[in-house]
Amino acid sequence: MPKLSIRRRLIASVFATQLILTIALVALATYFTRGQLRAAFDAALHGRAMSVAALIRYSEEGNHELVFDADLSPPPLDRRHPDFYQIVDDSGHVIGASSKWP
Repeated sequence: MPKLSIRRRLIASVFATQLILTIALVALATYFTRGQLRAAFDAALHGRAMSVAALIRYSEEGNHELVFDADLSPPPLDRRHPDFYQIVDDSGHVIGASSKWP
């Protein structure tokens, strides 16, 4: 059985540690990037929901019912994928919904 020199063992161990470090660094960067993207998506989704919720108001008539201004609703971000939303009051009455609501 041939003996390995110290130089070859040292080069192999440095190469192995560098490879493990590179894999760990890529995995950690991927993990944190996915977390940041998920947080950004949640913030954008919350902002869209709040922009639709801001269109609900009380009517100016004597009965003071909730009214949804569908004409002022923001356009969808992607034309191929329309927005879907339905607004329901506490009693279960539908106040408003998107035009493509199933």
